[in-house]
Amino acid sequence: MSGQGKSVISRWHLDCVTANGNFFIGEAVSIRWSKLHVNLVSGITCINDRIERRDTIVFKEIFPREVGPELTWDCAPLGIRGTWDSLVPKFEQALYSDKNQLVQWRCVCPRAKVTLHLGGSQALSGVGYADYIQVTADTWTLPVREIRFGRYLTDRESFIWIDLAGALSKPFVWRNGVEQPIASITDDIVA
Repeated sequence: MSGQGKSVISRWHLDCVTANGNFFIGEAVSIRWSKLHVNLVSGITCINDRIERRDTIVFKEIFPREVGPELTWDCAPLGIRGTWDSLVPKFEQALYSDKNQLVQWRCVCPRAKVTLHLGGSQALSGVGYADYIQVTADTWTLPVREIRFGRYLTDRESFIWIDLAGALSKPFVWRNGVEQPIASITDDIVA
C-alpha cells in the first residue's frame, strides 16, 4: 500500500507501574498525509499521588528503538529516558486489511522489566508494556462499531486483548505472548 494520497498514522505506547502504584504512560505519534507530517509526544506520570502531564509537537519522530528484546526511549522533550526489557517474546498481528486500509499492530513488550529516568533524579522501576500500531489508508472506511483493547500485567503474567467489533470475525486474546484459541470479550469479562 503505497501512494501519494495515503494517510499513515504510527503510534507507540509505553508504560510502567511500580510496586507502590507510581506510574508512567507515554505516547509517540506520527501522522502523515500527502505532504503534511505532524509528530506528537506525550507523557503522564503519577508519583506519590501527584499527576503530571506533558504534551508537545516535535519536528522529528522521537520513536523508541528496538534492539533484541530491549526497547529504549530517549525523549528529551518529555525529559524521560527509559529501558523496557521484555520478559515475553514480542508478536504481531494484522488487525484489519482490505484494498484501501491496513491496520498492523506489534506487541513489542507484552510484559517487561522497566527502568525509567524522569528528568533530574526521579526514577521508576517496575513492570511495563509497549506496543506499536500503524494504520495506512487511502480512504477511511474501517468497519468498526466498537473497540475493546486492554491488558493485565503482573510480575508473572501478561494478558492482552483486542476486539474491533464489526471489523474482526473474532477477538484476539494473548496470554504471555501466546494467542488463546477461544476468546470472548464483553464489557465485564475476557475469557
